[in-house]
Amino acid sequence: AGRNQLLFGAPHALVICTHRDLGHYGPVDCGVYLGTLLLAAQSLGIGIVAQAALAQHSKTIRQLFSIPNDWIVVVGASFGFADDTNRVNQFRSGRASLNDNVSIIESL
Repeated sequence: AGRNQLLFGAPHALVICTHRDLGHYGPVDCGVYLGTLLLAAQSLGIGIVAQAALAQHSKTIRQLFSIPNDWIVVVGASFGFADDTNRVNQFRSGRASLNDNVSIIESL
């Protein structure tokens, strides 16, 4: 958790926000945007990690970046060129199979 709060040592961070008037759809759109951003960064050789924990510090983030109260701090991310020699950057988690996560319904 401590490395999370220190942006995992990354030199850059970003914050993704949405307007409160968008209701539940705004954060969903932010998630889609973040997913695309993660893939784009990786394709360019940029290390990036999503950090929902940054939203816990929304009061500080609002003050630092002058974000109005009618905007919601949804998520953040830290990014930079990864140090591939660091053990933490060599970790790869396992993935569940498609059959464990998806049910295909052929007809209704």
